[in-house]
Amino acid sequence: MQESFGPGAEALESTATLIMGDELMERLREVTQVVDGRFFAYRNEQPDPWLTIRVVDSSAIDVVSHDPGIIQQLSENFHLVTEWPP
Repeated sequence: MQESFGPGAEALESTATLIMGDELMERLREVTQVVDGRFFAYRNEQPDPWLTIRVVDSSAIDVVSHDPGIIQQLSENFHLVTEWPP
């Protein structure tokens, strides 16, 4: 289940199939807040996601990836990034 707010919330919440990253970004432009949701990113036709983003109660965002560059990119764009386990 996803819960979000903003003019584009309905389009985002109705997405239950795979979409390209640029289409996801387009839909997110009109979303002001994601309260709960999960987003998975896949490369090519790999069965497992290379990136998982989970929004929890609008207060925490969990990011899981085997790509070491993700933490670096997040650290450059957000003030508080903590690796887990520490």
